[in-house]
Order: sequence, then structure tokens, then C-alpha cells
Amino acid sequence: MKVSIITAVFNSEAFLDDYFKSLLNQSHKDLEIICVDDGSTDNSISKLYEYRKKYPDLIKVIRQKHEGVSQARNKALDVMSGDYYCFLDSDDWLSENALELALQQFQKEDIDASLFTLNYIYPQSPEKNYILPKKYDQLFSSNEMFSDTLDWSISAFGVYKSEFKEFSYYSSPQAISYDDEFQTRRMILKMRNFKINNGVYFYRQRDNSVSNEMSLESLGKFKLQYKTKGLLQKRGLYEEHALKFERQSLHIFVGFIRNFFLKKKELSKNESSFIEKSIHSYKHFINKKVLFQNINELDAKEVLMFLFLFLPFVFQKLIMKVIAKY
Repeated sequence: MKVSIITAVFNSEAFLDDYFKSLLNQSHKDLEIICVDDGSTDNSISKLYEYRKKYPDLIKVIRQKHEGVSQARNKALDVMSGDYYCFLDSDDWLSENALELALQQFQKEDIDASLFTLNYIYPQSPEKNYILPKKYDQLFSSNEMFSDTLDWSISAFGVYKSEFKEFSYYSSPQAISYDDEFQTRRMILKMRNFKINNGVYFYRQRDNSVSNEMSLESLGKFKLQYKTKGLLQKRGLYEEHALKFERQSLHIFVGFIRNFFLKKKELSKNESSFIEKSIHSYKHFINKKVLFQNINELDAKEVLMFLFLFLPFVFQKLIMKVIAKY
């Protein structure tokens, strides 16, 4: 049973040795590694060619101009030959038994995907490392899995049957931040069930990742929520998942506006103005009625966040500017 490992690579030279080491040491040996260099400006491509030279039957390298992870994964899906496939980020790595444990679940159960145990790794702050708390071997329906992706209390990293690869293709021709998260949610709704195995996906958290920076690209967080709500409404699932979705939208709003005022000085005047307008629009996107009707379900911090939502934008800006100084 061959597993195709699919990886988009962009300026990951410093992490590729760990990445390849974890794959070359897998207890399951029947695999192919497909790396698509997304126009890296460091020496990533040289490192990829170096490993391909050593393992020509195992590693495939594809080059493209900088089009983003979506198009990189599409190209890899086009050439994969495995019975199963797995997305692995170029700065992450797997435990040596991860693929074997996933395949064991497929042999025992009629499932569509076997998901890894996710271990968040903070290289600069090891005390923050944690494992996503989910029961091993728990069976999730498509709807349960989808619900947990709304706040990412479950990881979608894992091994999938190749028959579902058509649902992993990205339709957007351009690189859009967080498009992979939306595509994952849409794919999950096409599948039946999932299980979590004991294999570990080590998920490196980087300070300069898109999720931690502040730029026009960061607005992908808002676009993700807009598209996800549209998907929920189209599938007739919004009412069922409304509270969880709106709670997550609230967290995104407060986290984003705080990060914006922390890093506003790094932006140009035009960027800053455009992002402020986008924040203001997103504020009105949040369904306050759903949150108010379920206010007893909110924790104390979320209640404060909810009240913050009702402040005029000028006062929200003032509060965040004060917070940003400390």
C-alpha cells in the first residue's frame, strides 16, 4: 500500500533535513515523496535536488513560480501514484510510525481517513508545546468532523484514500491565504468518517507564518469565515453550527484587531486604511443575535469580547491602542 506524501515548499531550507529524516525513517517503506517548490528564494530547491539525487526512486521534485500552496498541491496530486495520500508541510515532521499506524486503521476499519495526533511545537517557547486533546481511535462522522474544524479543535492532517483526491483539488487559480482550511472543510463534507491514530504530526509554529504576521494577506482569515458561512448556508447546516461558527468569528475579530494595532507601524498608510475598513466590515458580519441568544454558553472572556463588539469602532481602536502599548 503506497502512500504519496505531498508537500509545498517555500523558503524552507532550514527545515528540510528534519522533514526528510522523518520520512526516510518511516517504519512503512512503501511511499513516494512529492515536493513542489513554490518559487523559493533561498536554497530550498538545491536542498530538494540534493535529496532527490540520493533517493531518485523515492523523491519527485517539481518547480513552479510563486503561486501558493494551493497550486503546488494541485500539481502534486496530478502526478501522485499512491493508494493513499498525505499532506505534510515542509517545516513539519512525522513520528517514525505515523504512516504505519494510519494504514493499520484502514486495514481494521472501513474509514475514509486516518488522522494523526497533532503536536504543536513552539521552538522559541517549548513550554507552550501541547498535543491537541482528542480521543485516540474515536470514530467521527463527517458532520462531527466538520463541526470540529470550525474552531480547529481537531486536526485534518492525516492519511486519505486516493479515491478522494479529487476533493482535495483547489479551484482557485491564485494563491489565497487560508484557502487550504476552506478546502479541507469542503472536502470533509464529501466524506463519511474518520479516526485518529497514535501517530504524531509535529506542527511547527513559526513567528513569521501568515497566521502571525499582519499584512493584506492576513485578511484571508476574514475571507475564510465569509466562505465557510456561505458553505454552511448552501448545505443547510448554518443553524446547526451557528453558535460554534459565531464564537469562532468573535475570537477571530478580537484577535485580529489586537494584532493589527500591535503591528500597525509595519504597514503603509494605504495598507493600514484598507485593513481598518475590512475590520469594520467584518465586525458587522458577526451574527450578534446568535451570540446574544446563547450568551449563557459563552465563558467570561467571551462575554467581554461580545460586549466589546458593541462599542463604536473609534472606542475599539482606542482600547486596542492602549493594550498594544503594554
